[in-house]
Amino acid sequence: MTTLDRPITADELLEMPDDGFRYELVAGELRRMTPAGDAHGEIAATGRIEGFRSGAPDLAAEVDSPEKVFDWLDAGCRLVLVVLPQTRTVTCYRSRGDIRVLVEGESLDGGDVVPGWVLPVSDLFS
Repeated sequence: MTTLDRPITADELLEMPDDGFRYELVAGELRRMTPAGDAHGEIAATGRIEGFRSGAPDLAAEVDSPEKVFDWLDAGCRLVLVVLPQTRTVTCYRSRGDIRVLVEGESLDGGDVVPGWVLPVSDLFS
C-alpha cells in the first residue's frame, strides 16, 4: 500500500490495489487493521458492502475496539455499541456522559435510534 503525505479520500482508497491487508480510513489517514479473530468475525459478519458512506451512521458496533467510540460520537453517531467477548459485555454509548454497560441477562434496546429493536446480550455470545 502506498503511503501518501496528505490525507486520502474514500474514492482513492477504493482505487488502491489489494495488498492482502484490511484498512480503514480515519480522518484521511489510512490505518492497517489487525486480523480479526474467530469471535470477532462471528459477531461482526453481516454481509459485504461496496463503497463508502459519507457521514456517520446512527448506530455503530465495534467488537473489541473501544478506542474508536468517541470518534464515532464526535462524527454524529447516535449510539455506539462495544461488544467485548472476553467479558461477555456490551457497552452502550449515547454520548460522552451517557454510557451503560450491559451484561448477560440484560438486553440491548435500540431506543429512539432503532425503535423496537431488542436483543438479549446473551444472544451475542451463544
